[in-house]
Amino acid sequence: MNANFLDLLRATLPEHALLVEPEDLHPYECDGLSVYRQLPLAVCLPETEAQVQQALKICHRHAVPVVARGAGTGCREGRCHSAMA
Repeated sequence: MNANFLDLLRATLPEHALLVEPEDLHPYECDGLSVYRQLPLAVCLPETEAQVQQALKICHRHAVPVVARGAGTGCREGRCHSAMA
């Protein structure tokens, strides 16, 4: 992953709101539909609308796909990363 990309996200989000360590990412590798698993590059947990906007702008600039996550139940089609679609 591009270090500059992560640095930009770190500058936007509180430290606890950006997960990048594999052990922190595993709960987000799938939702309730656990047949399809893929470890995300990072997980953003923004706390404000401004943080959401900035994180999405950074992802767009770096051509990083965004997968929105709800409750993780899989009841809404089981979202997966574009590499798996």
